[in-house]
Amino acid sequence: MVQGDHSVHERDSPEAPSLNLEGPPIAIKFNSEVSSLFSFEVQRLQKCSIICRMVGSRPNRGLLRDLVQAKLQVQVTHVQILGLGFYHIEFTAENAVEKAIEDSPIDLGGSLAFCMNWRQGFIPKEAANSFGNMVVVMAFFPGLRKEYLPFLKEIGGQIGNVMKKRGSQQHDDDVFKGGIPAVRIMLDSLQK
Repeated sequence: MVQGDHSVHERDSPEAPSLNLEGPPIAIKFNSEVSSLFSFEVQRLQKCSIICRMVGSRPNRGLLRDLVQAKLQVQVTHVQILGLGFYHIEFTAENAVEKAIEDSPIDLGGSLAFCMNWRQGFIPKEAANSFGNMVVVMAFFPGLRKEYLPFLKEIGGQIGNVMKKRGSQQHDDDVFKGGIPAVRIMLDSLQK
């Protein structure tokens, strides 16, 4: 692949790490200095990184970086392909993580990026099993009186997992275009 050629899309990249977690765990001990550095790096990654699952075409790292930066107006420092449509994306600023998660799913030129907080020990195969059946719906509540707007997320939470919109700390921001209260909800399509 030629670097900078953003027309190339990868299904499962040879760059994706191999995770063979079968067998007994191996205990490795580090001195206190290395352990402290490792702990600091994990804390930094939790603040400045996300994991996203691409639904649709799976762009290469360079294209994904460019699409995320353009769509969210943030700086991306690193993109790593984890396999099975999952990517690790690292930002320069903590507020970029919040923005990506709040805007999720993000339309990136025909592909949807579902973003979640980075977590240590993430295993794409385990996540793919539970993530593959998820759909996002917009639930409208026409005629919902204004005094019930503070409860809109709780009402939506009875249906599924509410996906917060950016700037939705105030109840008036929950009102969808046209003045109809609405909430984005992620559902498991196999759940009865």
